[in-house]
Amino acid sequence: MFDGEIIAVANDSGQADRLATESAVKECYEQHKAAWESWDKGEPVDHWVDENGALCIRYENGEWFHYKMCPGMLGQALFLSWW
Repeated sequence: MFDGEIIAVANDSGQADRLATESAVKECYEQHKAAWESWDKGEPVDHWVDENGALCIRYENGEWFHYKMCPGMLGQALFLSWW
């Protein structure tokens, strides 16, 4: 038997969207941080989607970046790009 609260959350598309966005923020942060020898930006403190559909994340030090998944070329896998 499932808890009624779990089913209610699963059926709430707004909640599902928030969870998906939080997951994307975490994944972008982890990949970006792993690419640096010494990460000095801190933890994510804010995020939004820009007018072009890119996820933007602001960090504790005030810097922010755009993130977007890019298609690989010639059989390469998708990759995360940031600027």
